[in-house]
Formats: sequence, C-alpha cells, structure tokens
Amino acid sequence: MCSTTTPIEHLLDLGRAPVVVGETSRGPRETSDGSGPEGPADGVQGMTAPLRLARCRACGVLQVEDALHDAAREMIATATSQRPFAGRPDGARRFCEEAIDRWRLRGDGHIIELGSGTGSLLRFFCAWQLPVLGIEADPRLTRYARMRRIPTWRAVFDGTVADRIVRAGMHADLVIVSIPAGAFGHLGRLFDLVATVLRPGGVLTLEVPDVLRVVGRTRFDAVRHTDRVIPSLRQLQDMVLDHGLDVVDIERAEMADGRLRVWIRSRQEGASIVGHPRVRTRLRAETANTVEHPATVAGFVRRADLVRRQIRGLLDSARRKRQTVAVWGTSREAVTLASVARMDRGVAAYAVDPAGMRGCAVLQGTDIPILGPADVADRRPDLVLALDDLPVPPKGWEGVPIYAVTDLVDVVHRLTDDPGLHLVR
Repeated sequence: MCSTTTPIEHLLDLGRAPVVVGETSRGPRETSDGSGPEGPADGVQGMTAPLRLARCRACGVLQVEDALHDAAREMIATATSQRPFAGRPDGARRFCEEAIDRWRLRGDGHIIELGSGTGSLLRFFCAWQLPVLGIEADPRLTRYARMRRIPTWRAVFDGTVADRIVRAGMHADLVIVSIPAGAFGHLGRLFDLVATVLRPGGVLTLEVPDVLRVVGRTRFDAVRHTDRVIPSLRQLQDMVLDHGLDVVDIERAEMADGRLRVWIRSRQEGASIVGHPRVRTRLRAETANTVEHPATVAGFVRRADLVRRQIRGLLDSARRKRQTVAVWGTSREAVTLASVARMDRGVAAYAVDPAGMRGCAVLQGTDIPILGPADVADRRPDLVLALDDLPVPPKGWEGVPIYAVTDLVDVVHRLTDDPGLHLVR
C-alpha cells in the first residue's frame, strides 16, 4: 500500500458503515476515554466510521481511506467473524493437508498464523507433528488456545514480535494471515515484517478482495473497512516485490465468496520462482478487462453511484406515498448496501433474515429490526427491497412488488457499458 503522504483520488462516499460486519456475539468495547470513532461505544454492532473509496494517484491501487481510530483497528484485529477458518473445521483440515503436500512442510520451520484465535487451524498442523506458533491479540481466545496446548503468544504482530521470533530461531516455512488487512496501518509494513520471519523459500498466504468482481461487476457492496486495499494481481506483485517476495499462485477462497487466496513465496538464492498457470491466467483476465484503466474505474464509480441513487429514490418515493417497505437480507453485503442507502427505521419497517434470527436485534449499523421469515406472514409490505437473493417470497407476500439490487446492477451495466471495450462510453 502507498505511503500516507501519497496523494489519493476520492472516488465514492459509501456513508457511515459498521467497522466490523457480522460480529454480534461480543459485548461493549470502549476506548480509554469511553468513546469509539462515533461517540459512546455501544458494542461491536454500533461502532461505525466513514467508508470512502479512493485510488492512489501514483500506483492506481483502489483503497479504503483510513478513517479509523486505534480502537476500531483493534476491533478488526480481534473480530473472529472476519477470519477465514473460524468455525469451519472441515475447511481448516483440508487447507492444512493441502498446504503440507504442496509446500513440502516437514518441520524444518514453524507454521505461524497471525490471528490464530483458539487454534482451530493450527491444531491440524500440530496433529502432523509440525511446530506451530499462533499470534493472537484477543486474551480470551489466547487462553483457550493455550488450554488446547497450541503454542500462542498474546500480541499484535509488529516489529517487536517479529524480532522476538527471529531471536528465538523460529523462522517460518509458512505464515498464514488470518487477520483482515484493515487491522494493519500499512500493508507494506506487514510484508516487510513477514519477510523477516520467513525462511528462504518460505510461503506467505492471505486473502484479498477480487478486484474483477468489485469493479467489473459493480459489487461495491463488497467494500469494507476490513479491506484496506483492493489491488489487481499486477499491483500486488509490485507491492511484494520490494520485500523480496513473489506471488506464485492465486485461487478462489474456499470459504469466502468474492475473495482470492494469494500465495507469496520468499526468494531463495539460486532458485527460480515459477508461478502457477493461474497467475498468468489472472493477469490476462485483468488486462482484457482493463481493470486498472482510469476510465474503467470511472465507469465503476458512475455505475455504483447510479445504483445508489436508484435505491435511495425508491425509498424516498415509498416514504412520500406512506408505503411499508421490507428489506430482505442481512448478509455482509446487505449491511453495506443499507449503509450506502442511509437506511433507517423511517424508510424500512423491518428486515428479514432468510435463515431466521441470528442473535441480532437490528440490522447492523441501523435501527431496523430483524425478523425471521415465519414472523412476516401477517406483515404484508407494500414493496420489498431485496438486498440478498430472494428466490421464493415468504408466505403472505404473493404479488408484492420486489426490487432486486442484483437485477438493478445488471440493468445499469447494460445501459452504461460498451461490452467490446469494457470502458464507459
């Protein structure tokens, strides 16, 4: 990521959005003076901050403007809902076994996970008798991991921790970043620290947003505080190159739609770095879609703004007509869209969670109450705004007008894009 002094181009204001989306089980969190980024802390759900998308004028990387306080960044670092392996033992086991086979992990170096939580991933490496080390900032998760006999340091990964690892001779064969990038003040600093703890030929892996999906499909609902940057593969290659690292593979993240898992290898003297064919395929796709071209980015911003204005216009019209509006969906994307459209209980009577109540009284970042599908049979709305997919309306909603955001995005694409050039007319 570029330095803080590099000028940026402001692209899109997405309103105030929850700092962490989907974290509902934890109690109130406060800063030292009893306030969060917006005032008195009222739990993870209530902490919001301005969400603005920008672009570096020097390197062209899309990024979220840094509007977070230290308390918000700490919240991102300890939010288990954002971690790829939390609560997914089958996926964690597959990841472990495939990584051991692929990178020939034989115990010469450690397996280090940043944001290791309770050790739900590292325990599978321990079962293969490989040396592991977890780095976890949350004291509760650290205690639990130690009870499971997973070597875990309670710390935030910084220069002091990296030096401690080096002095202890615990250089890594594999470093797994399970903390969202938004927890780090500067992504380049993370790469620099990881490079110091990797053995020659060691591997770093982390997840990044899929820029082709965000820009190409206008999925601005995937932009969050937890992702500081949304780089193309070529831009990511340039980021890690200065730290003695090379991107060697990229693949769809198994447990996160719309994200990519990137594999980055430390250079080994006398050895050539050979990337997977997926890297070359991805680079060709990004070139074909001119994903870094300023006109392509401008087209994405124009489409996103048009979709937002259409949603807001629909809600304003319904309010003038005194119509009852129901919101379908409570996913992370739905929460972002609700923030973008500046929804509150004045424009939407309630939101419906397709899976039933999830322990959350209101739609995160709003005061809109959440109901389950079985609770709305006798609450027939005048119209429904579907922020998530709605294949079959709930019983009692037959004939109610349904406005699907995904359909709106498709219409905007057809109206504004030239399929041949992938640029805005």
